[in-house]
Amino acid sequence: MNTFLSMSSSAALMILAVVVIRALFIHKLPKKTFMMLWGIVVCRLLLPFTISSPLSIYTWIDRLRPEELTTVNQSSPPITSQLTIPMSLPDSTSELPPISDQIIAFVSPIVVIWIVGAAICTLFFTITYVKCRREFQTSLPVHHPLALKWLDEHKLTRSIQIRQSHRIRSPLTYGIKHPVILLPKNMDWSNVEQLQYILEHEFIHIRRFDQVSKLLLTAVLCIHWFNPLVWVMYMLANRDIELSCDETVVRSFGETTKRGYAMSLITMEERKNRITPLSNHFSKNAIEERIVAIMKMRKTTAAATVLALALIVGATTVFATGSSGLKQDIDTAYAIEGTVTNKPPLSEQEQRSEMKKVLAPYEKFGLIYDEESGRSTYNGKTVRQFFDEIAHLGFSELTGEVDLDAEYTKGELSGLIPASQTEFDSRTKEIQSMPIDANATEVSQSFEISTLSLMSRVDNGATQYSTDEGKTWMTQAELDAMYPVPKVEWWTYDEYKAWLDNETIEL
Repeated sequence: MNTFLSMSSSAALMILAVVVIRALFIHKLPKKTFMMLWGIVVCRLLLPFTISSPLSIYTWIDRLRPEELTTVNQSSPPITSQLTIPMSLPDSTSELPPISDQIIAFVSPIVVIWIVGAAICTLFFTITYVKCRREFQTSLPVHHPLALKWLDEHKLTRSIQIRQSHRIRSPLTYGIKHPVILLPKNMDWSNVEQLQYILEHEFIHIRRFDQVSKLLLTAVLCIHWFNPLVWVMYMLANRDIELSCDETVVRSFGETTKRGYAMSLITMEERKNRITPLSNHFSKNAIEERIVAIMKMRKTTAAATVLALALIVGATTVFATGSSGLKQDIDTAYAIEGTVTNKPPLSEQEQRSEMKKVLAPYEKFGLIYDEESGRSTYNGKTVRQFFDEIAHLGFSELTGEVDLDAEYTKGELSGLIPASQTEFDSRTKEIQSMPIDANATEVSQSFEISTLSLMSRVDNGATQYSTDEGKTWMTQAELDAMYPVPKVEWWTYDEYKAWLDNETIEL
């Protein structure tokens, strides 16, 4: 859903840019320029991916952000925040909630609202179009000599029909595979000039597959119905389809026909049709804008062509591409345990190596971790999950067959007890909330140091330690200062029970 909203918001920004370009250059550039710009917007609304560009507006937005990344405060449980190995996803054998609960959890209220809105829009356009098509199918074919001659002169791989209907008042075109030019029943066949303009206009719609363009615009509107700028795009793009068609007609007959063609538009406007989606109307859109555009039409110059190409390329590069990332001197930030860092997460092999070091003390008790496969076994049984109640250390493997919970008592592994996923999670939370005891402190400290590849040597009778493979050495006091043992408060059983009873009352 986040990707979908990102598509809609980024497309909205480009729609604003196209609206501004359209307002400034509507009478100065070829009308196909705006059709291409709307096509790019439609692609941005439908395609869930973008091409990164250093010239993208989103790249510049990223560069304007502060370079210093702040730390995210997030509480974490004591001790285990430093020692717990990152849990990986359980395998297919883990217990999962019922399918119905998963669907309910997945479908958020926002998704439900979007689905309802999209369904209503789709239903409206579908019902309206089907109703109009049924009315259009009651039309009759035209056998007028002028119409037959025109059809003979305008051949396409798709067969075109000219039909008449008493249910419409102005010409329109519908159909993709078998296009039909539908004329009103009271069409004046004696006005040859006006008839030629009408038929040429509708023929251009058919030749350019404008019906498909309208279908895409309608689909985009139904999908992004919640975005008001998409409604603006739908209206303006439909207008530009007509403006571009008008421009092509005038250029076909010559600029001297502008006045006659404009008069034909005015005549057709007086007999305007009701809304019929996915059909091309001769006068569906704002007639005033069309007439002004026709009268201001000029011959396309080389400068206008260059400007049009520059605007298309520029708008696409700036608004239709994604960010190329942060500044090159800033490393990619990764959030690890609530803190932003510039160190990338460990690879799978590195995680297995760390796991091997952590579980090394358990090998003498029969718990064997295979670094190559990433699996642990205990007395021949595969261990998928393991938790040491004393050391407060746990891990979860991606593969495995048996859920097992470990008990580690007085420095020895007494055995593994089968446990379900729910029991394992409950035990983990329970142990994390318990007070720390001396044994846990000692074992935790040993595990933390064991992952550092600790080395020791004797120098002048004093023992020294190294955590970087002998590059630097420190004394026992320095080691204790770097890895201090947490302070432990000792309670008797009665003291702990009294505290727990009081805590229960307060909660």
